[in-house]
Amino acid sequence: MKNCRKNLLKSKNGITLVALVVTIIVLIILAGISISLVLGNNGIITKSKEAKENTIVGQEKEQVELAYISAAVKKLGSNVEEDDLQDELDKTVGNSKTLVSTNGNDLLNVLFKDTQHNYNVNNGKIAFAGIKNDYNNEEIQEMVQFEEGNKIAILNKAGELSYINFEQPDNSQIIEIDISKKTSINTNVKELFSNGSYLTNNGELYILANDGQYYKKADNVKKIYPDKEMAYISNNNELFFFDWSNPVSTNYQKYADNVKEFFGNFSYSMLDGTCKIRLDRDGTFITIEENIRYFHNGYYITSNNDLYKENTSVKGEFNKVADNVKEFNGWDTYLSNNGELFTKKNGTFSKVAENVKLWSGGLYVNSSNELFYNDGDAYNKIAENVKDIGKQGYISLDNKLFMRDEDDNYTDSGYEISKYGIKNSLWFKTADNKIYYYYVYPEPMY
Repeated sequence: MKNCRKNLLKSKNGITLVALVVTIIVLIILAGISISLVLGNNGIITKSKEAKENTIVGQEKEQVELAYISAAVKKLGSNVEEDDLQDELDKTVGNSKTLVSTNGNDLLNVLFKDTQHNYNVNNGKIAFAGIKNDYNNEEIQEMVQFEEGNKIAILNKAGELSYINFEQPDNSQIIEIDISKKTSINTNVKELFSNGSYLTNNGELYILANDGQYYKKADNVKKIYPDKEMAYISNNNELFFFDWSNPVSTNYQKYADNVKEFFGNFSYSMLDGTCKIRLDRDGTFITIEENIRYFHNGYYITSNNDLYKENTSVKGEFNKVADNVKEFNGWDTYLSNNGELFTKKNGTFSKVAENVKLWSGGLYVNSSNELFYNDGDAYNKIAENVKDIGKQGYISLDNKLFMRDEDDNYTDSGYEISKYGIKNSLWFKTADNKIYYYYVYPEPMY
């Protein structure tokens, strides 16, 4: 009898242990299922976030739709422009809470700044266009400092033009840029110019005036001349000039028809191969029966790469002074098509360098990546292992930035660069994906 009881106890103890193990396993499985239901990709928290996001999107879409309807009613059937929609959104959503822009294809874009949600508006139909994020990974094409001094325009390779506000630095001129705080201007931009003005992909030209605002001043633009007071040639080959005395109220005026190329100083080439040239000596015009691709300061270059200079003794007469010319600085130096650099001394051009691959403003880099600087008497080597040059400094082959000081000396800035722009203004990205801009203290633009 005692043996039977012992066996029964053992049996009961064994069953209890197995049940406990099974229970623990079941609980672990249930816990895993519960965690998955709560935290998984299709879990309660994720679904809750999605529901919240969808609710916000729905509310924002409704706000845009109501604002568009209100603007359309006030326009009495006319097209709703970006300013019309912006005014209504400022009233209903709040001032500076949204930004309305256009991509140039009759589509409006609304950005809610707090959520970074974007909406496309097409004749009253509202479509969610995604979230603007990961700014520092944008492929930047150009950055330009506004002349008023506390804004920087940023054009990315997708054609979106934006600006950011910043405080003027006290000491260092290299400032870090937080692109997450940008405000969109236009999403269909082809080119951003050094004065902050821009050209869209469909030929619309917006001028940045001295009040810090953009004004559409032209459309149908084929070619713009930013270094010649923003003159342009239209798709109809008409040449237009702009009066900068009052950029807010003035408009472009047509100057000539059948224009092929504009050289500045009212001089231009025509479609028939002739050129209208304004002489510097007395402001009179002459016609040159030759195909010219460059004219400045009494010099011109033909389509055959011959360089001519005006004869100061005989009005309207030009004499050939060089051939095989690729680029000319307008005064005393030219680069040949085979990489030779010539400088004028005592009235004649003499070769001063060979194997030139980069040339800019008294600097050149040769095929051995050596940087030379013209001190007024001769070109002297000042650096090695140079990849690119600009007004503020140069980039080395190992992607370091060297800055140029007032005495034309170069020092290592301490930055290692992954991407950069250096031709017009200096901006760069570092290896840790931070973005910097070289701040230039502003001077009056007009």
